[in-house]
Amino acid sequence: MIMEYKLDSILLTLEKILKEVTPGQNLEGGFPESDDDDYTEKFAAFCEIAKEQIAEKDCYVSNILEKALEYHIAKFSGDTVPFNICSIGCGAGEPDRIMLQNVSDPVNYVGIEINAKSCHMAKATLKDLPRAQVTIINEDFMQMDLTSLPQFDLVLMIHVHYYIKDLKTMFGRLHQLAKENAKIVIISENLTAKQRIVRIFFEKEFKFPFRDSQDLLQVLDEMGVSYTSEALPNKGVWHLDRCFKEDFSSQFSKNVLDFMCQAALKNYPQEVRDMCVKYLRTCCRKTPDGGLVLDYSASAIVL
Repeated sequence: MIMEYKLDSILLTLEKILKEVTPGQNLEGGFPESDDDDYTEKFAAFCEIAKEQIAEKDCYVSNILEKALEYHIAKFSGDTVPFNICSIGCGAGEPDRIMLQNVSDPVNYVGIEINAKSCHMAKATLKDLPRAQVTIINEDFMQMDLTSLPQFDLVLMIHVHYYIKDLKTMFGRLHQLAKENAKIVIISENLTAKQRIVRIFFEKEFKFPFRDSQDLLQVLDEMGVSYTSEALPNKGVWHLDRCFKEDFSSQFSKNVLDFMCQAALKNYPQEVRDMCVKYLRTCCRKTPDGGLVLDYSASAIVL
């Protein structure tokens, strides 16, 4: 209760400051669509502080993908036709590599990624996979011609929908890529203390609201689309010791802070950055060895 009061107090102060502030740069559409190094560096910083979750075979992404694939693996076992997977917003390819290196049957994998540098990284991350034929496409999923692609047995969207304004159109385009009886798996963060600060910045930076898993379910209900949804069994963890020790002053720590807040904080006054650090410190829990970590949770929505 005391922590919640502190968080509410910090958020109210931050919201009051932001009402009077215009970012020094208008990031129309959000920084993931930029082809400069900014987003790629921010994502790389996230991968570093979350590397234990990404590296573990039983990490939350691997766990849910294994469950989603179970039906298809049984269905296509022994079939000479390769299993077709499309990953929307594949980024640098880390979670998808976990999945692809554990498949036992041939797979045709297509990754679609809007950021050119991330595409280059994904090609390096996903090379030399013995049972996967990998293709990476540098396109905007919401704008590209989907008729140029085959239909897929599994369509993945892992932490990508936040940056798409028109969710109903997004769901329609996902279905265009899916074969009959295919699965569409969308992984989305749940609303947590961390996400409350994201909501404050997101609309200011991206010009539309941040939507979590419950928001996605509401849109699907409005569309009359059938789905299943479940919380992922393993929580994600951000290891923030290094960042707090550096007082978020190094470029690495600044990238982490930007990614966590989904904002280019260099474009805001120093007091905004300081309030964000204070908020995140309040959200953190201490580990037995004295470290500071921030928990987050996610859900899988399967269509």
